[in-house]
Amino acid sequence: EAADAPRVEAAPRQPAHPPHPQQPAQAESAAPPSSSSGSIAPSEFFGPALSRRLDTALRQPISRIIANAGTISDRVSGPLRQDYVNYATDIASAGRHLLALVDDLADLQAIEGPGFTATREEVDLSEIARRAAGLLNIRADARRITIQAPGRCREGANEEARHARRGHD
Repeated sequence: EAADAPRVEAAPRQPAHPPHPQQPAQAESAAPPSSSSGSIAPSEFFGPALSRRLDTALRQPISRIIANAGTISDRVSGPLRQDYVNYATDIASAGRHLLALVDDLADLQAIEGPGFTATREEVDLSEIARRAAGLLNIRADARRITIQAPGRCREGANEEARHARRGHD
């Protein structure tokens, strides 16, 4: 279905009004000045206050869009054509992706902050896999989907975990 949709390419935005002849043209992008390494941390570009405002300003409207799209795709208000349900599902999915990007920005802000220190800790990968499988099974059961994991999947995961441990000891 999505493969049949026409592809739309966005043209570069042109300024609404050309620069005044006596004024120098401003840079086309809002890119931050580059540092000596050629890249700049989001915390340097945005600053903590702007990052918090962006997080607050984006999270609520995106969450509303996701909720409204979910209401439409669940047909809460009554019957609806399937193509509209599909559109709403796509919108909700895109909204969740966008919200994850906002979360990533907030995480980057915290990580790059002056007081952040990483601590090393051991994790039980098999426990993480069991929890993930349990959550996946709950969602699958809600949709009447059966998941069968062959034994060799578990063997492969265990082998990967052993390999990872050898590489970091």
